[in-house]
Amino acid sequence: MQNMVGLMQEMQQCAANIDQAELERVGTQSERFSAEIANLCAAGSRSEAQQKAIAFGKKMMKNPVVIQMQKCAEITEGLPMGGSEESFADDFDFSDSHVCDDY
Repeated sequence: MQNMVGLMQEMQQCAANIDQAELERVGTQSERFSAEIANLCAAGSRSEAQQKAIAFGKKMMKNPVVIQMQKCAEITEGLPMGGSEESFADDFDFSDSHVCDDY
């Protein structure tokens, strides 16, 4: 239990070091991108939407704020309901899914 509390505190400390203005900018950019993808999907441009989604995802995985968020999330891997077993930076293999299927 002490280990879990310590890891949660370490994660909170890590998250506190994230540039909040940049995080907000990334969020706004993601919202705009999501709207663009929704429009492409609604227009039947599935291939273009998929290509743009993959490119955007790869670009985001190089963003310092996203990288820092991943590092913070990794602190709690292995805890119940903490972290993720797969890395955000996995190779974006969408062969089993399509971005338009979410819209």
